[in-house]
Amino acid sequence: MNDSPKKMPELVERPISATGSKTRDLSGQKLQQFFEDALRPNDPRPSPDDCEKLAHDIRIIVNRMNNAELEQEAQRRGFPVDRSLLKDISLRDEKNKLVGEIQALAHQMLRAADELEELGGYAWTDFSLADVQQNVGRIAFSPDGAGYMPQRPRSSARGRPREPWHAPGRKISRLLAAAMRTVGYGGRLHAKDAESVTAIVGAAVISWIFKSEITPEGYATGMRRRDRSRRAPEKSFEERFPQVARLKISKQFNC
Repeated sequence: MNDSPKKMPELVERPISATGSKTRDLSGQKLQQFFEDALRPNDPRPSPDDCEKLAHDIRIIVNRMNNAELEQEAQRRGFPVDRSLLKDISLRDEKNKLVGEIQALAHQMLRAADELEELGGYAWTDFSLADVQQNVGRIAFSPDGAGYMPQRPRSSARGRPREPWHAPGRKISRLLAAAMRTVGYGGRLHAKDAESVTAIVGAAVISWIFKSEITPEGYATGMRRRDRSRRAPEKSFEERFPQVARLKISKQFNC
């Protein structure tokens, strides 16, 4: 017996022109409709309450993706982001971004301190330039905050281009698959399988949210990670910030 769910009509992947927001909200009722369209009559399925909770979690994923895009665009233009446009802000992410900003400023202070040292140094009433370099260096190169440093723009990898929905799509796939396992569904759930419930419902969800028409085949292809085997190895923290070695040596001599 074939356990494949019934397939939705094949769609051509093309953008739909729209004004205003690039995305639209997904309701629990709409999500429930997508499950009904993808599943056979006797298949277990999430309840209406489950669909409401799942749609809420999906909206958070998409809103935070939109937040990141707004902040990147504001940074590119050199203006602060309009906070009223941000939705479902993560307190942890906000703290991490502020830590990153502090560390970025600390690096600027260290560069200015190095230039000041080359000009003969300087001493304040209560502390010296060496005190500034040592304490600011602890902030700039703290391992606790290294992961929060502002990231450089990622260059496009070889091969298949990345679409805006790929990253949130992976998170949405995990939510959809987990919801189906919870209700006892034993069919195909792999997001890279175009005939799975995850790919069929995921394609419908992404098509609705991003105002595009994505086939299950296109969705499954988007969930496959690109080949990164040809990428150059990432530089170590010390290679990216050679000042670390100088500061460590300085601290050893100051001990």
